[in-house]
Amino acid sequence: CCYKTKTSIMQIKNYFKRIGAMTLATALFISFTGCEDDDPAPLQQDDIVAIVVNNPDFSYLEAAVLRAGLADTLKTQGLTVFAPTNAAFVAAGFPTEAAITAADVNVLKAVLRYHVLTSIVKAADVQAGPNAEVTTYGGGKIFATRNASGVFINGIKVDQADLSAKNG
Repeated sequence: CCYKTKTSIMQIKNYFKRIGAMTLATALFISFTGCEDDDPAPLQQDDIVAIVVNNPDFSYLEAAVLRAGLADTLKTQGLTVFAPTNAAFVAAGFPTEAAITAADVNVLKAVLRYHVLTSIVKAADVQAGPNAEVTTYGGGKIFATRNASGVFINGIKVDQADLSAKNG
């Protein structure tokens, strides 16, 4: 997505400075995996959007996704989402859902796309040792690594990994 004004670019840069490590510290690493066609009686799983809608800790994320018009994007196949909780949005300067719905749509789109990968990445797939640079859906760069303590994104530990959805 292109931004036509310096103001929009500055808003995004300032937002990322505010959001910093806090969003990722409270982020939920959701790895979306699907079922093979030959799996015996696969369990029905929710898709990404249903997981967000059905979890009260993601009500701010739901508001942001709706405001940004990205619900259909989160229904596509093969995604990995670093899903910020309500606490992460508060820490990033959005104290209420109303603050999210009042936010600039382009800023929300950029922030949400920064939290999505266009491939399936399970915790075990994350490189052990030095950080691996990964490009997000929005074109941003994140650094991922794994060790005995868990998965880390930009040096911040992921709260929960490998939550599955059917659209992966």
